[in-house]
Amino acid sequence: MMVTLKAKWEASCLAPSGYITSGLVLHLDAICNAGVNKPHNSDTLTWTDLSGNDNTGTIQTIKVEKYVDPEDGKIKDRYVNADTTAPSWQNNSVFLDAVTKKNFFAIKNPKNIPTGASNYTIEVAYKCIVPTDTSTISSAQGLFNIGIYSETGRGNAFRTAGYCQNFDTYYWSADLVASTTSYADLGMTAVNTNRGSNRRIYAKGNLLASDTTAVNSILGDVTVGKTVGTELFNGYIYSVRVYRSALTDAQLLQNYNVDKARFGF
Repeated sequence: MMVTLKAKWEASCLAPSGYITSGLVLHLDAICNAGVNKPHNSDTLTWTDLSGNDNTGTIQTIKVEKYVDPEDGKIKDRYVNADTTAPSWQNNSVFLDAVTKKNFFAIKNPKNIPTGASNYTIEVAYKCIVPTDTSTISSAQGLFNIGIYSETGRGNAFRTAGYCQNFDTYYWSADLVASTTSYADLGMTAVNTNRGSNRRIYAKGNLLASDTTAVNSILGDVTVGKTVGTELFNGYIYSVRVYRSALTDAQLLQNYNVDKARFGF
C-alpha cells in the first residue's frame, strides 16, 4: 500500500532511506523535522539535524538596529538576527516568509562542516514563491551560507538570483552564476559542489555551470534561507544536506531522485 505524504507527516518518522550517507554532516528533512522516530512537529522553533552531528537549526528573523559607526561617528542601520515565532511547517516542507516574517534558520557553532579548501557538496531541495509585488523581497534569495558574511574569501554563499531565474554561488568574490529559468517554478534540488578547485552548480541532476577557483571559507555560523542582510528565501524548503566530499554525478542524481519520490516534486 502506498504511503501518502500526509501519512508520513503524521506517523513517527522513519529515517529517510536511499540518500548517499558517506560524508554527510548536515541533514535537515522537513518530514522528519523533529527527528527520527518522532512525529512531525508543526509548532517547533528548531529543525533537527538527522546526520548525527547535532547541527540543528533554530528559526530566526532579521531586525534593523541603530548603531554608531566608529569610523565617522554617524548613526546608521544594520541588520541583526533575533528570535521569532515558529515558521509555517507544511506536511513535507517549511515555508519561509521573506515578505512579512523575514525568517530563516541559523545553526550556531556547527560541527564538521567543510571549510578551507575542502571538497564539499551542498544540496537544497526547495520551491521558490515569487510574490506579485516583487518590491517586497530581494531579487537575490539566500539558500545557504557558511562562514563570515560579506568578507571576501571568508564565506561560502549559495543563492537564487533574478527572482529565482538564476543561481549564484560565491565566496564574497568569484561569483559562479547559472541560469535556471526553465526550473524557476518547480520543486527541485539545487547543488553547489567543489571538487578540488572545480566548483559546479547542478539543478534537478543536471550540470548548469562550472569553473575553477580557489576556495578559502572559514567555519562560522550556518544559515538556511538567508545569505546576508535581506537576501532571504521566499518559498518552501524540503531538505538540506551538506557533505564533506564532492559527490559524483551519479550520486547527485541518486539523491535528486530520492527527493522527487519523497517530497512529490
